Amino acid sequence: MNIMPCNLTCRFLAILLALGLSSTSSGQEQETPSCQIRFQARKGDRMIYEVSVERSTSLPGQVATQSSRLTTTEEWKVTQVDGSGAIDFLVTYQKVVYEQRSGNEIRYFDSEEHRDQIEKLSNDPHLFSAITLLGQHFRVRLASSGVVEKIYDFEDMAQTFAEKLEALGFPGGNPRDQIAQGLESDTLRNKLSRYTDFSPPKSPIRLGETWTRDYVHYLPPSGRLTEKATFTLAQLDEKTAIIRSASNPEFSITQSLPGGPKGAQIEMEIRDPKIESTTRFDVRRGLLREGQINFRMTFVTTYIFSRYRHRITREHQKKTGLKLIRYIPKQDR
Repeated sequence: MNIMPCNLTCRFLAILLALGLSSTSSGQEQETPSCQIRFQARKGDRMIYEVSVERSTSLPGQVATQSSRLTTTEEWKVTQVDGSGAIDFLVTYQKVVYEQRSGNEIRYFDSEEHRDQIEKLSNDPHLFSAITLLGQHFRVRLASSGVVEKIYDFEDMAQTFAEKLEALGFPGGNPRDQIAQGLESDTLRNKLSRYTDFSPPKSPIRLGETWTRDYVHYLPPSGRLTEKATFTLAQLDEKTAIIRSASNPEFSITQSLPGGPKGAQIEMEIRDPKIESTTRFDVRRGLLREGQINFRMTFVTTYIFSRYRHRITREHQKKTGLKLIRYIPKQDR
């Protein structure tokens, strides 16, 4: 999680939205158990989630040379449920913990432990993006099927990031333009849909049943992964349902890469990308209890100079995890 705007966007958007399941009864006791994916919510319901994003980079076959872990405590409050079942959430960052390791150097921030040092630490270019999340919010509209219909009210958060980048003298162009590009609506929807939109083509689904969904992952500034994920309802009982997925995405270049040092041309290649996920649902309440997505790939960057080529190979891994800490239902009056 370095300080480039595209990665900042990934940090505060690396979120899992709350979905759920409700069980459906079968006509005969001997039939294979089945369930239906849907979120059950009322206006005023609140879910407190702990979301973690771990990233690591290493040379092939070696221990990670750079790693980071961002853990946020987030409140997802249901502000509206319309007649179609679409749900509006207000998402607020309540707590932030961030650790970054590079060689023997460690940087660390805990919003509770360092509450008296926030202003000072926010000037650290390695910590400010995590610190800036604290207290920020945005809104998401999620269809009953899990499709991300709209992401809005994030302009204040984007402006806060841009102002801080400008104050720190961030190199490489206009930070406001770069952040705006990272927050473009289609880009955001693609990021979040991988975590929410995995409903099967028909419902209910039976234990052991598999289905596929297509996704696109944008890799700034010029890459794209096209994924066809295979999902399986792996476990199901009266309390819990577990869905697993696996895929090997295909990589492609979406536009010309910017020039490298000393006028070098740049070629980028991604080898052996793999994505695996596991989500665990509370069947009775219709809540996402736990989830994890693992993303592994090998980046190969080649700098082409007039007389020689220089190739750098790095292995990247990203783990996004979620755990429900507390469910606060709306109280009937």
